[in-house]
This record gives sequence, C-alpha cells and structure tokens, in this order.
Amino acid sequence: MVIHAPGWPARGQGTPVPAERVVPADLSDWESYRPLPGTVAVDPVLGRMLFPRRNPPQRVRVSYHYGFGADLGGGEYRRPMPEPPEADTHRCRAEDLTDPDALRHAVLTGPGPAAALVLRHWPGGAPGPGGGTDDELVEALDAALLDEDLYALARPGRPVPAGVPLLVANRQYLETLWPDWIRPARWYRAVRSAAEFRRALHGWEHDRPRYAVIEITGSEVLGVTADLTLRPWQTLLVRAAERTRPVLWLADRRADGPDALAVALSGGSRLILDGLVIGGRAVHLSGAPVDAAPEPGDEARNDDDLQGGARNGEALQGGVRNGDDSQGGDDRAPTPGAARHTAHGCRPPARVVIRHCTLVPGWGPHHVCGPERPAPPSLELAALPGAEVEISHSIVGPVRIEAAARGGAPLRLAVNDSIVDATHPDLEAVGGGGPGVAPAVLEVARTTVLGSLQVHAIEHGENTVFLGEVLAARRSTGCLRFCWVPTGSRTPRRFHCQPDTALAALGDAPSPDLAAAVERRLRPRFTSVRHPDAGYAQLAPDCPDEIRTGADDGSELGAFHDLFLPQRLTTLRARAAEYTPAGMDTGVVPVD
Repeated sequence: MVIHAPGWPARGQGTPVPAERVVPADLSDWESYRPLPGTVAVDPVLGRMLFPRRNPPQRVRVSYHYGFGADLGGGEYRRPMPEPPEADTHRCRAEDLTDPDALRHAVLTGPGPAAALVLRHWPGGAPGPGGGTDDELVEALDAALLDEDLYALARPGRPVPAGVPLLVANRQYLETLWPDWIRPARWYRAVRSAAEFRRALHGWEHDRPRYAVIEITGSEVLGVTADLTLRPWQTLLVRAAERTRPVLWLADRRADGPDALAVALSGGSRLILDGLVIGGRAVHLSGAPVDAAPEPGDEARNDDDLQGGARNGEALQGGVRNGDDSQGGDDRAPTPGAARHTAHGCRPPARVVIRHCTLVPGWGPHHVCGPERPAPPSLELAALPGAEVEISHSIVGPVRIEAAARGGAPLRLAVNDSIVDATHPDLEAVGGGGPGVAPAVLEVARTTVLGSLQVHAIEHGENTVFLGEVLAARRSTGCLRFCWVPTGSRTPRRFHCQPDTALAALGDAPSPDLAAAVERRLRPRFTSVRHPDAGYAQLAPDCPDEIRTGADDGSELGAFHDLFLPQRLTTLRARAAEYTPAGMDTGVVPVD
C-alpha cells in the first residue's frame, strides 16, 4: 500500500508518504485514537486511515495490491477489447439515418463519385417519382458497402482487403462523407474521471451510435449515477481497460434523481458490463416502456443474432473459458437464447452480459447483513420477459427478478464461473423478492451460490455448489449433474449430485441419524464466505474430497473449478515421487 497526501505534513512532501511515517494501529475506536504529529495511523484489518486532527492533508489517494484466488470479479487482469458483431457495424439501417430526406437529396443531386456509386446500386436501377423511399435509400447504401469501388474512393492506392475490413472501411467512409445524416456504427470514448464518464454518456445519448464503447482507463473511484435507455439494436459496452480496476460508486446522495445505474432495454439491444466493481447501490435493468416495431430487414439479421452471438460477437459473451485469459466462447458453458421468435416478430430479445465484474454483495465491503437483515439486491431485473442475461466470471450479490405487469415468457439467466452471494445461506440469492418464484429459466455451471434459489425452472446445472435450498417450480424439464444440492430441495432430476450419491450408498432405509451425519460431513466448507476476504468462496483445506474432486472431470465444485487444483496437486505428487531419493518421503504443504 502506498499513501499519497500532497503537501503533507509540509509543502513539497507526502507524494508518497514515507514508510517510516506510516504507523500500523487498531482503529476500532478511532474517535479516541490520536496519532503522533507527522504520522498517519493505518488499520489494515478495518481499512481505516487516521491523520493528526491539527494538521490533516487536503487530499489523500491510496494505491494498493490485493490478493484473490482466481480471475473472478473486477480486477487488474487481462481483458482484451472484444470486436463488435458484424451485424452491428457492417450494415445500414433506417435508424442510422438522422435525416433520410436530406441524405437522399444529397445522393440524388451530389456531384461526387460516392453519390454516383450509391445511385448505381439503387434498387430498380433509378429512384422512382419523388426521389424514392427511405427503404430504397437504405438498400442502396447497404449494397454500396459491398462495392470495391467505394473502397477505392475511401483508400486510394491501397489494395482491396477481403471480407470484413472492406465493409468496415466503406462504412466509415460513408459516415465521414455525410456525418450529419449517418450515425456512427462504431463509437469509442476513453474516460478516467466521473465528470468524463458523465460527458461520455451525454455524447452517447446525443450521437445514438449502433455499437458504443465507454472504457475507463484508470483504477479510480467514480461517483456516478445514470438513467439510460437502449434503443432497438443498440449495443453499449461499459468496460475497464486492461490492468485497471475502476470502482463505480452509486452513492445515495440525491433526493430528486436516480442514485443507481438504471438501464431500460428495448428488443434487440445489448448491454455489456466488463471488468467493473460496482457498489453503493443496485444495478437496475428493465424493459423499455415503449418498444418500436421491427425495422424492415430484421428477418435477415435475425439469422445471425439469434444464434447466441457465437459467430458475430464471441468475445461479447464474456469469456466463459479459463484458458486464453477467459476470452472467446466455450461449448461447456450454458449459453442463453436458442433461436426463437418473440412477440416483436423476428426481433431477438434484449441481452445483458455481465462479465468479470463485482456487484458488491451488501453494497459495501463492511455490510451488516444476516437472517434478520437481508442483504439488498445487487442486480435487479424488472419487466424483461424473454430477455437473456449472462453472468460470467463475476461476483454478484442477490439477484432479484420481477415479472412484467402483462406477464410474458420467463427471462433466461445463465451464470457460469461466478459467485452469487446472498451473504447468508438462508437468504435468497436468486428469486423474486417475495413468496413467489422468480420468472427465470436458469442455466448454471461452475458456480458457487451462497444462498437459496427460487426460479421458474432450471434448464441445466453442473459442477455447482448450492449452499442454500433450491426450488424450481417446473421440475419436469432440465437436470442437475455433479452438484451439491441441500436435502429438501425441489429440483429437476439429478445425476451424481451430493449428498444424494452418498445417501444412496447407505441403502434403502438408512437411519435418520446416520443420514444426517453423512450430510453434515459432506457439507461444503469454505476458507471465508465474506467478501472481500482473500480466501472468499474458496473451499477450505478440510473440505470433503467428494466436493474437492466432485466435478465431472475430477476438479472441484464451484467457482474455482477451472483452476484444476486437484489435478495439479495429483500431478505434482506424482512428479515429486519420481525424484524422491530412496528412504525419503515427500509431501505437499499448502501455504497461505
């Protein structure tokens, strides 16, 4: 940890504060503690810092390192920038045109070669009476994007590339040629402070790009609030840059405005949160109040978008594979959203991806939550029928799902390689916040759920620890395999789950005491269940082998499955035995 207090204790000092001036102290009662002049007291357990009251600094900044067992949650590890799906950037749509009449006039009367090229691709060969329609203009622009002659105008003297780069270059050329009438398909802003973040959101709302990226480039604490609406087919990616760990602090400071990150999603829109730590309040996602009708040509685009984004935006799905730094797709992980039609015709449902994020359980690191005081939800999903929500490589608090007023299909929630923490096993980790079940179809893999579940259905679950009771209202479909599921849970059929397998080995009618003893022995034990401890959600060294090696591939159950620790230890012991001299023994001693 390094403390920066410019101008303290004297002008020109304090950047950084010398180590000899930092005094470790117990600041449990920091109202009465008095640090010596010229020193700063630091409590590393409580995270408190106290300067002398007579000479406090004007400004304090701290840089620090922290320990954790895997690349989960917001953190300073590698997260390459994903490429946008082709359908978002390689095609013109009517909603991309700010003033179709003005653009059509410019194309019909413009003397430039680009206008002539667009006219050459006009459907039917030439505009009809009145200059043609908006749909014909969009079709002509779309056809012009595929023309190599347009690339020759945009990049004179350069060889024509094959495939995607041609479309990207041509689209950018048209946007540069007619910037007042064609909205950008790709839009990027780098921000570092809360003020820059707010300006970027204002610019995004003004420009209305198809695919937008707001990247936070520093490990800062940003006090922000936002109330956004994603229009049909819009994609907004809010991400942390590589090797940074920004914190979005949604502070409850305003009585006349929103104090949370609230986003309304329309059909076909996508929201991606990547690499962020969000605390202070909940992230609230809901359906847009008014959803426009499908645009002409949606049917053609639907073939790509309804396939779960595996071809168009593989990286957008959030790396669901631990290899290659958690990027790209993974056929093991549940992917929400098989091809299906919705009430909006061929438009796919709204899609949300939360990857490598921490939605702080209890909203803060020192929350006071328990059975008598449940933790508030970290993620609220309201009125999103049929939507697809994916949580990948993340740490989230309780997830509350509310049905739309007019009903609709349950949303699809996919959770993989993550921790869902209700702060107590008896509290609700995923549910509707009331006596009914959440209107959600759950797919879960390699996840640790520290709390209970109440959902409409569980389509698939594997290699997961459910520490609290699991309730699925619809149990005729779906399955759970290689999971820990508490006795008394109501789930779809289970295969090789614990403690079911161990209880079945006792015979047809084991005594209640024996069955209870077996269940107590096999109950998962953790190093810590409190965020943000370094051993948070890790299986304890004395955890039963049935849990530590209970996955379908012999790895451990839960969020740390892809560390493959049991396999590593087995390999290490085998290799060590090969080089152990005669008459000696070797052992592996874990060190914290």
